[in-house]
Amino acid sequence: MDKNEKISRKIKSMKKYVDFLRSYKSVTEERLEDDYELRSAIERNFHLAIESALDIGEIIISAEGFEKPEDYRSVILILESRRTS
Repeated sequence: MDKNEKISRKIKSMKKYVDFLRSYKSVTEERLEDDYELRSAIERNFHLAIESALDIGEIIISAEGFEKPEDYRSVILILESRRTS
């Protein structure tokens, strides 16, 4: 599987997670406090969306031969430094 296909799959997954989150954008803080399962589902989808974004960043970094990130924060910093250079 090439990098474009990997990125495309990650974006498709991320869209699914973000669509789920959007469907609950009007949920009140009180409901989240009272509904453990809903809160857990929302937290999980946030986690998966962020993980997808970081995975995409790592794919780009690898494909472009940029320095290897040491942690998730480094993924963002490396991409940011390459964007401005």
